[in-house]
Amino acid sequence: PSFAREPDGTLDAVLDWAAGPDRIIEIVHSADGGRTWAQDGQLAGEFAFVAYRGGDGEFVAFGTQLGAAGQMVWVTPDRGRSWTETPALGLLGDVAWASFETSGQAWAAVGGPCTSPAPNPAFCSTNVIYETLDGGASWTPVWPPPAF
Repeated sequence: PSFAREPDGTLDAVLDWAAGPDRIIEIVHSADGGRTWAQDGQLAGEFAFVAYRGGDGEFVAFGTQLGAAGQMVWVTPDRGRSWTETPALGLLGDVAWASFETSGQAWAAVGGPCTSPAPNPAFCSTNVIYETLDGGASWTPVWPPPAF
């Protein structure tokens, strides 16, 4: 599980578990410092990582399937009540970790052994750090540095 504190003090928690070949992501929140919790929403699918994006209940779920332009992601602006699927342009491989800043800048660590059902072999054994400056719409590799 992962936790985030909203600007208004609300605590958000992301819970996930395996359900056959898929994972189920559930987002819950507490408005009283963790004494009580309420379920907001959930999503089932093949996911590698879920990250808090900031704002008021914004999360990004990174998938394990590559689309034509890059990794597929699901974004929720409302703690999981609704999700929108979109490609993360340029992000190739299973995301092991990601961190978003409120400015729209973020980083994602990709690599290691591939867990995708149909992985891209070019990225299965390469560790790469990607950066986005637009909240996750497009990604650029920043490490390892380009070869000279």
